[in-house]
Amino acid sequence: MNSETNSFEFFQFRKFFGVGQGMQICFASLLFLLMTLGYFLQVKQTGKVDGYTPGVSLLFVPLYEELIFRGILLKFFEKSYGAIKALVFVSILFGLWHLKNIFWLGQDALISQIVYTSFF
Repeated sequence: MNSETNSFEFFQFRKFFGVGQGMQICFASLLFLLMTLGYFLQVKQTGKVDGYTPGVSLLFVPLYEELIFRGILLKFFEKSYGAIKALVFVSILFGLWHLKNIFWLGQDALISQIVYTSFF
């Protein structure tokens, strides 16, 4: 890697075994949905996520959210659609990402969280 190479070049979406970027994003979204459902069932049965209390996982949530949304998705969409459109689209995706909290929050709190994370 030379000094002119973008530091996020490693994370750019490329065709993978003939699968395009859109399908890769859909597949990753499906995996995320299944993982969230699995964690919900695990917490419901044992009170723990992967052997830890749910509070421990909260330490890592901001790190992977920043990496995924600001590090990977924003850079990807910025190249294709420009900064403003990419920022709006990724902000909306970030808000929708919080639908995973449907298992833990009431309807009003969930809607508030989605609106807040989309616009602020």
